[in-house]
Amino acid sequence: METDRLVSKPLAFVIIGLILGASLGLGSGYAVFYPEMVEQSNRDIEDRMTDLEDNIDGIMVQMGEMDDSLGSIQESLQSIVTLNQAVNSLNARLGQAEQDLDDVNGTIDSIRISLEGRIDDLEDGVEEVNQRYDELREDWEDTTLELDDMQSTMDSLSGKLLELEEKLEKEEALEMLKSHLANPDTAIATDMTNKLFEALLGDSEFKDWVTSFGEAPAKSLLKQEIVRMAGSLVWYKVSTQNLGSIEYLVKVETFFEFEFSPASVSIPRMRMQMRGTVNGDVEEFSQVQVDAVEIL
Repeated sequence: METDRLVSKPLAFVIIGLILGASLGLGSGYAVFYPEMVEQSNRDIEDRMTDLEDNIDGIMVQMGEMDDSLGSIQESLQSIVTLNQAVNSLNARLGQAEQDLDDVNGTIDSIRISLEGRIDDLEDGVEEVNQRYDELREDWEDTTLELDDMQSTMDSLSGKLLELEEKLEKEEALEMLKSHLANPDTAIATDMTNKLFEALLGDSEFKDWVTSFGEAPAKSLLKQEIVRMAGSLVWYKVSTQNLGSIEYLVKVETFFEFEFSPASVSIPRMRMQMRGTVNGDVEEFSQVQVDAVEIL
């Protein structure tokens, strides 16, 4: 540090030496010695002062740095305070959140308990439904088996009905042909006459009679006999074949005793087989003819 001076240091020291020499009876020589002594002392003091000043300057620097540090510390403390406030606010919010969480957990527990009860009830209901389903499935399986049996029975019955219907149709066709042969038309009667004539030629008496009487008159009389006896012939089914939805090929035969007085012929047993196609829907006949006539 520097101070404004009105008197220089050397002059001041000389004056002080004169004053001290006079007062102490040392004379003016002290005035020369004293300044040197004072100057030495002053140099020591100045050195010390310089050191002190340096120390003070160092302290001031340190204090400045400390002040800066204090400022930083204050700022840090302010930040800490702010942070503490934030932490306190956060703690408060955490506390509220914990309370809210407790409330939520309580609600969840309540819902869970209620839900568990409902789930138990639902599981019981599902189990009951499963039991009922199993019972229903068993009943359905039994019913299915019964339905299968019933279907089989129905199919069998339907088949039997078809067979019966076909049999009835065949019987109807058979009866239609029998009725038709009981009152034969000219073509059928002629065919029967010719085949019967050929068979009777195997009898010697009939053959001799034809030779003497003539073939044409013999067939004419024979035809009259067939027409007369046609209504009394009993026809038996040989076979019935289905030719379509409404047509059947029917074969029949009859056995009879033939008495023919014009030729004095008596044959105990003869057989005649005939066939014809019968339309059962419109009761029409076609291709009616004699298959065979024989003497048994």
